[in-house]
Amino acid sequence: MHIRLSLFISLLLVAATSAGSPLSDRNLPSGKLLYEDAESAYYGVYTTNWMSDPARVYTHPSNVIFRVFVFRVPEEDGSLIKLIPVPLVEGRGKTNGPGYRYAPYEQNIINNHVMRKIDELFPKRKSPNFLTLHVYARNRYFSTGESRPDLGSENPDVKKAEREISIMGFTRKTANDPMVPSYAARNENGVLASNISRGLQDLYPTRKELTKEIIEQRRQRNASNEARYLADVRAIAEKTKRTVVKSREFWDRLQFSGTVRATFDGDYAGPPDNTFKVYYFSVQVAFSDNCKSSLSSDAQRRGYTERTTFGDGSSDKQQYYWFIDPAFIDRFDEYSPKAFDYVKNQAGILNPHDPRKQIGRFIDATGCGSAAVYQLRQNFLRAANSLESLQKEGVVIPGAAKEGGKEPPSMYGACSATTSDTAYCLCFERNAKTIMTAKEYEYYMADFSSYNKEVLNMLNNHQVPASDRRWRLKDIRNSCAN
Repeated sequence: MHIRLSLFISLLLVAATSAGSPLSDRNLPSGKLLYEDAESAYYGVYTTNWMSDPARVYTHPSNVIFRVFVFRVPEEDGSLIKLIPVPLVEGRGKTNGPGYRYAPYEQNIINNHVMRKIDELFPKRKSPNFLTLHVYARNRYFSTGESRPDLGSENPDVKKAEREISIMGFTRKTANDPMVPSYAARNENGVLASNISRGLQDLYPTRKELTKEIIEQRRQRNASNEARYLADVRAIAEKTKRTVVKSREFWDRLQFSGTVRATFDGDYAGPPDNTFKVYYFSVQVAFSDNCKSSLSSDAQRRGYTERTTFGDGSSDKQQYYWFIDPAFIDRFDEYSPKAFDYVKNQAGILNPHDPRKQIGRFIDATGCGSAAVYQLRQNFLRAANSLESLQKEGVVIPGAAKEGGKEPPSMYGACSATTSDTAYCLCFERNAKTIMTAKEYEYYMADFSSYNKEVLNMLNNHQVPASDRRWRLKDIRNSCAN
């Protein structure tokens, strides 16, 4: 396996050093070619706020941005944007100073070639009526401005995304309208000369042109990262065939993760701490309470008796007991005294953080006889005894592959694509089921942004009658926003 992977990495390195894409050579995420001619190439790309690949780093959907990267041959004077000098004029006719407007060429390329491809290839992008173009010099590369050659592969010029040289902005009213320069949409006739970079002639002195050696280091680093990423993807794919892998939405719905999720995924790094011991205890208690028919015939009884004496001399006795499978007994007995005191203090109908209730929700969601419950119990047992997890040992659990994978479409999933507030989205889904009609529920689940738009439009319209259905739909948002 190691020989094959090393060979795979070597092949990628050779390929990378012999040829690179204009995106990867600048440490930008991969994208799709929108338009190309002898002078320019336009690429559509999804990125995070930090120019990383949203498919390879965890980021909330609200942080995913669609951008267009343009790679263009500079003109003789270094210009990358075709501009026409204009005196900037305010609304009252007062001259603001020297400025520039885009030449018709720039707008024509966008409307005649680029936008059609964007709408076709990226139909679900956010803000479809706004467009930002990041312009670079074709086949030329420039420093981030913080070059550190002494750091080797950690040199910012090697590892960071290269910044654009110029930026252009366009907008349109609707998808049926042509794009116009952003300044025109603001009723301005151009951009101040001091607020626009024409091209290479306006680069800061610290942004020096990079050497071929730096570009080769970028390519080698990217090829190595790509090989590592693909190896991880293959490992995860293999893992899902052997053991259960639950989605982020699954854990969001349970409203806990931490130690339990790490143990379930086979990633708990011991030795067992107090939190681990409490959850080990709680897993056995919850299994005893919820899965009596799944206990082994030789399960052993364990429990506590609490006696409370009152001021008048009378007393009250309360017993707690569970049945524990023999394999789990030793650690259960070891962890029980302190763990029981902790969970007893967390007890209460209204406390969702009681570890026993948390594990109970896990069991309810998966089933006593599921591969997921088996995996959870076994990995807790293994971690408690300093043994490798099921995943690391390569154990195949029957039925595991069927219990993993993506969650089906849900109102929670649609809501969480617009906000990171888990509690709000769980509440919204719960209330929507009681207030929305089946048709409304299906519609807003498919296009959650329409719900917010329609409610906000109604709030901004003071003539909406009290009988309007949207007032009732607004109640969902209000009841969950607190």
